[in-house]
Amino acid sequence: TLFRSAVAVPADAVWAVARDFCGEWHPFLAWVKPERDEAGRLVRVFKAKGEDTLYRERLTYFSDVDRELRYLHLQGIKDAQSYAASFKVVPAGDGSEVLWTAELEAPEPRASDIAVGTEAVFAAGIAALEAAASVLTVVIAGQPELAVLHSAPKPGPLVLFLHGIGGNKGNWVRQIGAASHSHEVAALDLRGYGGSSLGLSQTRIHDLCADILRVMAQLGKSEVILCGLSLGSWIATSFAMRYPEKLAGLVDRKSTRLNSSHTVIS
Repeated sequence: TLFRSAVAVPADAVWAVARDFCGEWHPFLAWVKPERDEAGRLVRVFKAKGEDTLYRERLTYFSDVDRELRYLHLQGIKDAQSYAASFKVVPAGDGSEVLWTAELEAPEPRASDIAVGTEAVFAAGIAALEAAASVLTVVIAGQPELAVLHSAPKPGPLVLFLHGIGGNKGNWVRQIGAASHSHEVAALDLRGYGGSSLGLSQTRIHDLCADILRVMAQLGKSEVILCGLSLGSWIATSFAMRYPEKLAGLVDRKSTRLNSSHTVIS
Protein backbone atom coordinates (compact mmCIF):
# COMPACT_ATOMS: atom_id res chain seq x y z
CA THR A 1 0.00 0.00 0.00
CA LEU A 2 1.43 3.37 -1.06
CA PHE A 3 -0.23 6.62 -0.11
CA ARG A 4 1.25 9.76 -1.62
CA SER A 5 -0.19 13.16 -0.75
CA ALA A 6 0.73 16.78 -1.43
CA VAL A 7 0.63 18.97 1.68
CA ALA A 8 0.46 22.78 1.59
CA VAL A 9 2.93 23.09 4.48
CA PRO A 10 6.77 23.05 4.34
CA ALA A 11 8.42 19.67 4.90
CA ASP A 12 10.21 20.75 8.08
CA ALA A 13 6.91 21.81 9.68
CA VAL A 14 5.24 18.50 8.82
CA TRP A 15 8.23 16.50 10.05
CA ALA A 16 8.34 18.48 13.31
CA VAL A 17 4.97 16.91 14.17
CA ALA A 18 5.36 13.48 12.56
CA ARG A 19 8.83 12.75 14.00
CA ASP A 20 7.25 12.12 17.41
CA PHE A 21 6.75 8.36 17.02
CA CYS A 22 4.62 8.26 20.16
CA GLY A 23 2.79 11.52 19.52
CA GLU A 24 -0.99 11.80 19.77
CA TRP A 25 -1.53 13.74 16.54
CA HIS A 26 -3.43 11.00 14.67
CA PRO A 27 -7.23 11.48 14.96
CA PHE A 28 -7.91 7.72 15.24
CA LEU A 29 -5.90 7.38 18.46
CA ALA A 30 -7.64 6.97 21.80
CA TRP A 31 -4.26 6.99 23.57
CA VAL A 32 -0.62 6.11 22.94
CA LYS A 33 2.38 5.52 25.21
CA PRO A 34 6.04 4.55 24.73
CA GLU A 35 7.65 1.30 25.88
CA ARG A 36 11.01 -0.38 25.41
CA ASP A 37 11.48 -3.98 24.32
CA GLU A 38 14.10 -6.33 25.77
CA ALA A 39 16.73 -4.87 23.43
CA GLY A 40 15.89 -1.30 24.47
CA ARG A 41 14.17 -0.44 21.18
CA LEU A 42 11.30 2.05 21.17
CA VAL A 43 7.80 0.56 20.91
CA ARG A 44 4.58 2.54 20.78
CA VAL A 45 1.57 0.97 22.44
CA PHE A 46 -1.86 2.35 21.59
CA LYS A 47 -5.58 1.82 21.21
CA ALA A 48 -7.80 3.21 18.47
CA LYS A 49 -11.02 5.04 19.26
CA GLY A 50 -13.95 2.67 19.63
CA GLU A 51 -11.74 -0.43 19.81
CA ASP A 52 -10.56 -2.71 22.62
CA THR A 53 -7.61 -4.06 20.61
CA LEU A 54 -4.14 -3.25 21.92
CA TYR A 55 -1.63 -2.40 19.19
CA ARG A 56 2.17 -2.44 19.36
CA GLU A 57 4.60 -1.09 16.75
CA ARG A 58 8.41 -0.93 16.97
CA LEU A 59 10.47 1.90 15.50
CA THR A 60 13.09 0.39 13.15
CA TYR A 61 14.58 3.48 11.48
CA PHE A 62 14.63 7.20 12.22
CA SER A 63 16.38 10.09 10.42
CA ASP A 64 15.89 13.83 10.90
CA VAL A 65 18.12 14.39 7.86
CA ASP A 66 15.94 12.25 5.59
CA ARG A 67 12.74 13.20 7.42
CA GLU A 68 11.91 9.53 7.49
CA LEU A 69 10.92 6.85 9.97
CA ARG A 70 10.03 3.18 9.60
CA TYR A 71 8.21 0.83 11.90
CA LEU A 72 7.19 -2.82 12.28
CA HIS A 73 3.81 -4.07 13.46
CA LEU A 74 4.12 -6.40 16.45
CA GLN A 75 0.59 -6.88 17.72
CA GLY A 76 -3.02 -5.93 16.99
CA ILE A 77 -3.82 -6.40 13.28
CA LYS A 78 -5.81 -9.61 13.03
CA ASP A 79 -4.38 -12.27 10.66
CA ALA A 80 -1.43 -10.08 9.65
CA GLN A 81 1.59 -12.33 9.19
CA SER A 82 3.84 -9.30 8.67
CA TYR A 83 3.33 -5.56 8.37
CA ALA A 84 6.15 -3.04 7.88
CA ALA A 85 5.59 0.65 7.13
CA SER A 86 7.63 3.73 6.29
CA PHE A 87 6.84 7.43 6.48
CA LYS A 88 8.79 10.14 4.65
CA VAL A 89 8.36 13.87 4.01
CA VAL A 90 10.05 15.56 1.04
CA PRO A 91 10.00 19.23 -0.02
CA ALA A 92 7.77 20.11 -2.97
CA GLY A 93 7.72 23.76 -3.99
CA ASP A 94 6.33 25.89 -1.15
CA GLY A 95 4.83 22.78 0.45
CA SER A 96 5.78 19.15 0.78
CA GLU A 97 4.85 15.62 -0.19
CA VAL A 98 4.21 12.81 2.25
CA LEU A 99 4.97 9.25 1.17
CA TRP A 100 3.47 6.68 3.54
CA THR A 101 3.88 3.03 2.55
CA ALA A 102 3.10 -0.36 4.05
CA GLU A 103 4.16 -3.85 3.01
CA LEU A 104 1.93 -6.56 4.46
CA GLU A 105 1.35 -10.28 4.28
CA ALA A 106 -1.97 -11.90 5.19
CA PRO A 107 -4.32 -14.48 3.65
CA GLU A 108 -7.06 -13.25 1.34
CA PRO A 109 -9.59 -11.74 1.68
CA ARG A 110 -8.08 -10.40 4.90
CA ALA A 111 -5.08 -8.86 3.11
CA SER A 112 -7.35 -6.66 0.99
CA ASP A 113 -9.32 -5.59 4.06
CA ILE A 114 -6.11 -4.62 5.87
CA ALA A 115 -4.95 -2.64 2.82
CA VAL A 116 -8.23 -0.69 2.71
CA GLY A 117 -8.02 0.04 6.43
CA THR A 118 -4.39 1.10 6.07
CA GLU A 119 -5.26 3.59 3.35
CA ALA A 120 -7.95 5.15 5.56
CA VAL A 121 -5.46 5.45 8.43
CA PHE A 122 -2.87 7.07 6.18
CA ALA A 123 -5.35 9.54 4.63
CA ALA A 124 -6.70 10.67 7.99
CA GLY A 125 -3.20 10.93 9.44
CA ILE A 126 -1.86 13.11 6.62
CA ALA A 127 -4.85 15.45 6.87
CA ALA A 128 -4.28 15.78 10.63
CA LEU A 129 -0.57 16.38 10.10
CA GLU A 130 -1.26 19.18 7.63
CA ALA A 131 -3.61 20.84 10.11
CA ALA A 132 -1.24 20.43 13.06
CA ALA A 133 1.80 21.63 11.07
CA SER A 134 -0.12 24.75 10.02
CA VAL A 135 -0.39 25.86 13.64
CA LEU A 136 2.22 28.44 14.63
CA THR A 137 3.17 30.02 17.95
CA VAL A 138 2.59 33.78 18.01
CA VAL A 139 3.98 35.94 20.83
CA ILE A 140 2.00 39.12 21.42
CA ALA A 141 4.29 41.85 22.75
CA GLY A 142 3.26 43.97 25.71
CA GLN A 143 2.74 43.59 29.41
CA PRO A 144 2.44 40.73 29.84
CA GLU A 145 3.66 38.93 26.75
CA LEU A 146 1.07 36.44 25.55
CA ALA A 147 1.88 33.19 23.73
CA VAL A 148 -0.76 31.87 21.36
CA LEU A 149 -1.01 28.81 19.11
CA HIS A 150 -2.64 30.03 15.91
CA SER A 151 -3.94 28.29 12.79
CA ALA A 152 -4.14 29.73 9.30
CA PRO A 153 -6.37 32.84 8.87
CA LYS A 154 -9.99 32.28 7.87
CA PRO A 155 -13.01 34.59 7.63
CA GLY A 156 -15.51 34.71 10.46
CA PRO A 157 -15.07 34.75 14.23
CA LEU A 158 -11.97 33.46 15.99
CA VAL A 159 -12.29 30.22 17.98
CA LEU A 160 -10.17 30.70 21.11
CA PHE A 161 -9.36 27.85 23.52
CA LEU A 162 -8.64 28.62 27.20
CA HIS A 163 -6.95 25.97 29.36
CA GLY A 164 -7.43 25.11 33.01
CA ILE A 165 -5.17 25.33 36.07
CA GLY A 166 -1.90 23.51 35.41
CA GLY A 167 -2.55 23.42 31.66
CA ASN A 168 -1.24 25.35 28.67
CA LYS A 169 -2.03 26.05 25.03
CA GLY A 170 -0.54 22.70 24.01
CA ASN A 171 -3.51 20.91 25.61
CA TRP A 172 -5.59 21.96 22.61
CA VAL A 173 -3.43 20.81 19.69
CA ARG A 174 -5.83 18.10 18.57
CA GLN A 175 -8.86 20.37 18.91
CA ILE A 176 -7.07 23.07 16.92
CA GLY A 177 -6.32 20.55 14.19
CA ALA A 178 -9.97 19.49 14.00
CA ALA A 179 -11.54 22.95 14.20
CA SER A 180 -9.07 24.66 11.86
CA HIS A 181 -10.71 23.03 8.84
CA SER A 182 -13.68 25.39 9.23
CA HIS A 183 -12.55 28.22 11.54
CA GLU A 184 -9.56 30.37 12.38
CA VAL A 185 -8.44 28.88 15.68
CA ALA A 186 -6.11 29.86 18.53
CA ALA A 187 -5.18 28.63 22.00
CA LEU A 188 -3.85 31.03 24.62
CA ASP A 189 -1.29 30.48 27.36
CA LEU A 190 -2.89 32.31 30.28
CA ARG A 191 -0.71 34.75 32.23
CA GLY A 192 2.12 32.91 33.96
CA TYR A 193 1.57 29.68 32.01
CA GLY A 194 3.62 28.23 29.16
CA GLY A 195 5.13 31.00 27.05
CA SER A 196 3.11 33.87 28.58
CA SER A 197 4.67 36.09 31.23
CA LEU A 198 3.07 37.34 34.43
CA GLY A 199 1.73 40.86 34.74
CA LEU A 200 3.26 43.55 36.95
CA SER A 201 0.58 43.15 39.62
CA GLN A 202 -1.85 40.57 40.94
CA THR A 203 -3.97 39.14 38.13
CA ARG A 204 -7.69 39.86 38.25
CA ILE A 205 -10.49 38.63 36.05
CA HIS A 206 -10.70 41.88 34.11
CA ASP A 207 -7.00 41.46 33.24
CA LEU A 208 -7.66 38.02 31.79
CA CYS A 209 -10.60 39.33 29.79
CA ALA A 210 -8.38 42.14 28.52
CA ASP A 211 -5.88 39.52 27.35
CA ILE A 212 -8.60 37.97 25.18
CA LEU A 213 -9.25 41.38 23.66
CA ARG A 214 -5.52 41.72 22.92
CA VAL A 215 -5.49 38.34 21.14
CA MET A 216 -8.51 39.36 19.07
CA ALA A 217 -6.90 42.67 18.14
CA GLN A 218 -3.60 40.99 17.22
CA LEU A 219 -5.41 38.56 14.92
CA GLY A 220 -7.75 41.20 13.50
CA LYS A 221 -10.98 39.70 14.84
CA SER A 222 -14.02 41.57 16.15
CA GLU A 223 -15.89 38.45 17.35
CA VAL A 224 -14.78 35.37 19.24
CA ILE A 225 -16.08 31.90 20.04
CA LEU A 226 -14.64 30.94 23.43
CA CYS A 227 -14.02 27.34 24.48
CA GLY A 228 -12.92 27.03 28.10
CA LEU A 229 -12.00 24.21 30.46
CA SER A 230 -12.10 24.60 34.26
CA LEU A 231 -10.38 27.95 34.95
CA GLY A 232 -10.67 28.70 31.25
CA SER A 233 -14.43 28.14 31.50
CA TRP A 234 -14.70 30.71 34.28
CA ILE A 235 -12.71 33.22 32.25
CA ALA A 236 -14.84 32.55 29.16
CA THR A 237 -18.14 33.10 30.98
CA SER A 238 -16.75 36.22 32.67
CA PHE A 239 -15.77 37.60 29.25
CA ALA A 240 -19.25 36.76 27.94
CA MET A 241 -20.87 38.84 30.69
CA ARG A 242 -18.54 41.79 30.13
CA TYR A 243 -18.40 41.82 26.32
CA PRO A 244 -21.55 40.13 24.95
CA GLU A 245 -21.33 42.18 21.76
CA LYS A 246 -17.95 40.55 20.94
CA LEU A 247 -19.11 37.00 21.67
CA ALA A 248 -20.12 34.78 18.75
CA GLY A 249 -20.26 31.58 20.79
CA LEU A 250 -19.40 29.99 24.12
CA VAL A 251 -18.41 26.40 24.88
CA ASP A 252 -17.41 25.16 28.32
CA ARG A 253 -17.54 22.04 30.41
CA LYS A 254 -20.85 22.97 32.02
CA SER A 255 -22.70 25.00 29.39
CA THR A 256 -25.47 23.25 27.46
CA ARG A 257 -27.55 26.23 26.32
CA LEU A 258 -26.86 29.72 25.08
CA ASN A 259 -28.80 32.68 23.85
CA SER A 260 -30.13 31.83 20.38
CA SER A 261 -28.19 34.75 18.88
CA HIS A 262 -24.96 32.91 19.65
CA THR A 263 -23.32 30.04 17.83
CA VAL A 264 -22.30 26.91 19.74
CA ILE A 265 -19.62 24.63 18.31
CA SER A 266 -18.38 21.34 19.70
